[in-house]
Amino acid sequence: MASRQVRVNLLGAINTVEPLLPALCRRGRGRIAVIASIAAYRGLPDSPGYCASKAGLRAYGEALRPRLARYGVGVTIVCPGFFDSPMTDRFDGPTPFLISTAAAARLVKRGIDRGQRRVSFPWPLVFGLQFCNLAPAVIGDAIMRRYRFHIRAVAANDG
Repeated sequence: MASRQVRVNLLGAINTVEPLLPALCRRGRGRIAVIASIAAYRGLPDSPGYCASKAGLRAYGEALRPRLARYGVGVTIVCPGFFDSPMTDRFDGPTPFLISTAAAARLVKRGIDRGQRRVSFPWPLVFGLQFCNLAPAVIGDAIMRRYRFHIRAVAANDG
């Protein structure tokens, strides 16, 4: 499961972005937005593959940004928290600060339109995960052990 998540979430995004780079650099303008997740800030015990794929994508975007800036190409890394979606519908566990898909889309669009380097929301959850990442591992691990969830498999009739 973890290797599939890395192939889809990380390598799929890289394989989408890489072919676009030469044309964007020649043109001298443009913006790439990569969709990571707040799970990129701190590994969650029930989804190591997902977290690894999103952390890798976040690092990839962060590395691309200064590399492409000299060509006039911007990079926005989007790290959303929970929003109403088919994936969230399959989520068994707490979904703190859940927002609507429309609200999430507005936040992402506004950030990209403004040329923000990062778009992460909701701030309380982002801050909490960043704290768990920066705190000594024993503290971050103790906090993360309390956050339990499961993502139900897609049913055959769900497509």
